[in-house]
Amino acid sequence: MEKERIQFPKGKQKEFIAEAKKLSKMSWKRAGNTFGINNNTFQTYWKEKTRLSKKDFEKICLTLKLNSVEIMTSFDAKPLFLDPSGPNCGGTKNLWRIKTQLPQENITYKNENTALDCSKVCSSRRDIEKGVTLPKNITPLLAEEIGTSIGDGFISNRKYEYRLKGNKNDEKGYYEGVVKPMFKELYNLDLTIKEYEATIGFETYSQALWEFKTKVIGLPKAPKKTIRIPETLKVNNKEILCSLMRGLFDTDGSIYFRSQGKNKAYYPVITFTTISNGLADDIAEILKMLGFNPKVFNGRKITLRCPSPKYTVILNGYSNFELYKKLINTRQPKNICELKAWEKKFGNKMVGVFQ
Repeated sequence: MEKERIQFPKGKQKEFIAEAKKLSKMSWKRAGNTFGINNNTFQTYWKEKTRLSKKDFEKICLTLKLNSVEIMTSFDAKPLFLDPSGPNCGGTKNLWRIKTQLPQENITYKNENTALDCSKVCSSRRDIEKGVTLPKNITPLLAEEIGTSIGDGFISNRKYEYRLKGNKNDEKGYYEGVVKPMFKELYNLDLTIKEYEATIGFETYSQALWEFKTKVIGLPKAPKKTIRIPETLKVNNKEILCSLMRGLFDTDGSIYFRSQGKNKAYYPVITFTTISNGLADDIAEILKMLGFNPKVFNGRKITLRCPSPKYTVILNGYSNFELYKKLINTRQPKNICELKAWEKKFGNKMVGVFQ
């Protein structure tokens, strides 16, 4: 059975309890009794050693004749639910999770046409010799590949050059196990994955691939400062949109678990970072259509050293996490390792999470 508590942002619970004590006009030794709360418990709330129970929160509001809804809004507080079967973590008996009500799925894109017109694409003699092929329809696999292209790809302004490169320290498995067979299935391209000075991936010269990406799909040539989701991919097809998101998040995204108090690395956070404001907005729009609750933040000031802004799409909390696992998932080995480590540590003890 779950018990409800109130989560305040850091420092806000202390502020609320201090204000309640002040309004009670009582000393610390007597303030708790005024609200029908054990004084030691009341001071523990003030020190933020434990979260304020909903029952005690309502006692305080009732005694002081405060509107509990208005107080929660003004302090940016949210309800939490205790899982009594939660794991022992860092000396804390139980973990907590926010029950966020996600919006309903509602894909508003009108276009349902997934056919592609490749008639204007020219193949070089080398393309013909290699047997390069082009997709005739937008499939989930193609959508995922386009996502990787938006994330890690580079389309040169000349020479029909295309590059796709990631971090050589932790993405070798992704490029060898996911990207290479993906390009073979979609384009009949036999790629050689190489390690460069700071990256891993490939460079290829193909007029057919270059023109397919720019003329048919609608991806821009370098630089990518204003890159957005191509209109071609904005279709009323849930599987395609989810695959597109997977390609994006597996390249320029991350999954990690945030610590809070004594609870170490348990709270799920999924992010995607880009220098394109329009791309961040497009991704957030699609995520909302799929039923997520994304936030977009501009987290970097423009300086001589960092002349481009940085926009981050964030999916916080268990509700977003559960839906992400269900709809989008990941094929990025480093993300899979993170998830397996989290599941091994917390696993079935987290109610409704990671199932």
